[in-house]
Amino acid sequence: MIRRFARSLFVLGAFVSVSSGASAQLAWTELRPVTSPPARYDHALKRIHPSFHVLLFGGRDATQVFSDTWAWTGSNWVLRATSGPPARYDHALADYHFEDDSAVLFGGRGVDDAVLGDTWMWNGTTWSQVNTVIAPSARTGHAMTKDDYALKTVYLFGGRTATGLSNELWRFADGQWSKVTTNAGPSAREGHALVRGADASRFLVIGGKDDSGALADVWEFDGTQWTQTDPMPVPLADAAIVAEDFWRNRPLAFGGETGNATQERLVTGEWVEHATHGSPPPRVDAAIGMDWAMNNSQYVLFGGRRPNGQPLGDTHILRPLTMPFTEQVGTGCGPGAWSLDGGPNVFATMPLLGSELTISALVVKPSIGAFVFGAEFDPSPASDCTLKVSPSLIVPVPVNQVFEGFSVAELNAHIPFVPAFHGMKVPFQVVVSDTDVQGGLSFSGVMRLVLAE
Repeated sequence: MIRRFARSLFVLGAFVSVSSGASAQLAWTELRPVTSPPARYDHALKRIHPSFHVLLFGGRDATQVFSDTWAWTGSNWVLRATSGPPARYDHALADYHFEDDSAVLFGGRGVDDAVLGDTWMWNGTTWSQVNTVIAPSARTGHAMTKDDYALKTVYLFGGRTATGLSNELWRFADGQWSKVTTNAGPSAREGHALVRGADASRFLVIGGKDDSGALADVWEFDGTQWTQTDPMPVPLADAAIVAEDFWRNRPLAFGGETGNATQERLVTGEWVEHATHGSPPPRVDAAIGMDWAMNNSQYVLFGGRRPNGQPLGDTHILRPLTMPFTEQVGTGCGPGAWSLDGGPNVFATMPLLGSELTISALVVKPSIGAFVFGAEFDPSPASDCTLKVSPSLIVPVPVNQVFEGFSVAELNAHIPFVPAFHGMKVPFQVVVSDTDVQGGLSFSGVMRLVLAE
């Protein structure tokens, strides 16, 4: 019942007080950094931790194959190394550990077009080769991603080997490779995306191509089993695809042979095309990385090649025009979980259009509570035990789940992907019964959800 009420919150925008009226919610901007890698395609980009730099390695142009390592630092490219793995393209790169800027590189094609099967580790400063007794066979066109549910663990799927296309799944953990045995999953392929998943999903395999042409399926791996998701239109295999990191948790697709559309896959499985400013020219074999700690979590696109084969060396960033966020106006009243007079402590996940929203309220003891949504009628920040929103919807919730000694109420809602909702504000308050407060009720401050893409 609560979830059904919650899902109605945004359907008609009944509780929204302000609309931005923006016609485009994402913007591409071409940057012209002082230093930049030479033009190339078939390279690899991956964000590393904790510096949050975007690491670039290898690739090729019309006459040469590269072996240089670059880092995007938020506003400029910095050459980090010229030694390490031999020159290659069509390889895979994944971040490895969140404490030391490490990354793992495997395979690709070398200068003589030979298929490679070596493993290399980046420690934040230099490369070193990792020799293991067991390892995947040499391959190209495969994909790798870090497992966010385990430390120092990377997965590899698919690619083209000396004997043909592969649908093998491999795990690299604590410096060792092991083949993962699963139920029947995605068919053999290359040029696919392997991206971080949401909820209990370890990752998703998206699209790619086999010897018959482009594939348009999506598969989810939960750590043990494969599941094919509901069929939805999938961008062309030649698009550059990257996972949304942490707070967005949805894959991004850009470009293709003839187009320059920017698309994202929502939690519902639907792909939506964003209206954007300043889209880069069409291209293939580009790479995108996420500059998560810089300038409001922007994406960085570098290089690729035009349909006529011309290699590109341009740098573009993609960022939202408005960031989704939650703000509190004033303080509440009554004992909060971590304060004496602030009322219930309220937290919310990023209010992204097309995503699931969770609102949590922490209080000091079990009680009866409610989430009250409506238009603000008293914007003053004064702390008093009154409602400062005009009730349009009241959702009662029990406050009896224990979290580290506190009680918590939780509300879940789905925010539809309706561009007209971009920039809208949804005010609400949390009210809980509290016999220690005069009047018997504690109030949070006014909370505002600012919806955005």
